Amino acid sequence: LRCTDLQSFLQREFGASWKDELHMNSSENLDLTGTGQADLVPLRCGVGLEGQPLAACHEGKWRLLGDACRPFQTSQGCRCKLRWKYCKGLFQNKCILWHGCHPASEN
Repeated sequence: LRCTDLQSFLQREFGASWKDELHMNSSENLDLTGTGQADLVPLRCGVGLEGQPLAACHEGKWRLLGDACRPFQTSQGCRCKLRWKYCKGLFQNKCILWHGCHPASEN
């Protein structure tokens, strides 16, 4: 059995903003059954997230395998913000949008 469109599945699972959380790399897809369609699709987590998710087609349905994407964990067990603004200058008006656990002391 062939699976439906993977992008449609990801939108149902994660909502309309799924592309902020996951990215597909079609050059790494695997066709294990010889159907001409990818059976195993490695996914990459979005900026500021960690994990190693995979999408697998099994009996006509997509399933998520591997480690789900989540914010990075610090050595103290906290989770970093996905996006955050770092501002500097006398009036704190020079702001940069950073992702994950980017250290604020860097330029």
